[in-house]
Amino acid sequence: MSTRALAPTLLAVVALSALAGSAGASPRATEAVSLAVAQVVDRNTGYKSVRFSGAVSNGGSGEDVTVLQQVCGYPAPGTAVAGAQTRGGGTWEADPTDASQISRSATFRARWRNETSAPVTLKPQILVYLVPLGKGRVLATVGIGAVNQNIFRKTVLLERFRNKKWTVVRRGRLGFSGGAPGDYGVRMQAKKGWVVRLRVPRAVAAPCYKPNATAKVRVG
Repeated sequence: MSTRALAPTLLAVVALSALAGSAGASPRATEAVSLAVAQVVDRNTGYKSVRFSGAVSNGGSGEDVTVLQQVCGYPAPGTAVAGAQTRGGGTWEADPTDASQISRSATFRARWRNETSAPVTLKPQILVYLVPLGKGRVLATVGIGAVNQNIFRKTVLLERFRNKKWTVVRRGRLGFSGGAPGDYGVRMQAKKGWVVRLRVPRAVAAPCYKPNATAKVRVG
């Protein structure tokens, strides 16, 4: 369990919070646990992680709180990824037990005694890359990580920037990239000198991610 203060090199960039008892609790229940999830970035390494915090309604210290992660596409309640004991006033903080096990797209819940907080969901933009290969070819890569989502043979769009607007010029179907688990790719033919980007539409990115597009790339 980790309750240490946030290191100076970590910068909280977004915080999402939930305050509630478990969904099945009686309306007369007085016990509750809250959960906030802050995305943090190490200024030295650029590594992104999360930090959990919250409070229990009885205000007691020494109370055990567990944070559960439900990776997108998998059933609730998920697996324990952090734990802490409350301080005076019932507040608590925790870092992940293993930061490498935190999914980019997941729902988190805090559990205390028989109570579970309302869910907090992180749903970022899907990771997408576009690399020129020469001779007018480009390699598109889309990464989804460990979520349970199938984007094999899904269609992504190569767009050309011309006359101050983006126009779809090619469509490609994603295959397994042979790289990291959860990476999919497709090679596409463009023309030398074109300024292009790759766009992953909402229908492909969902349900675990938001749509995304790369920055401009000049085809070599």
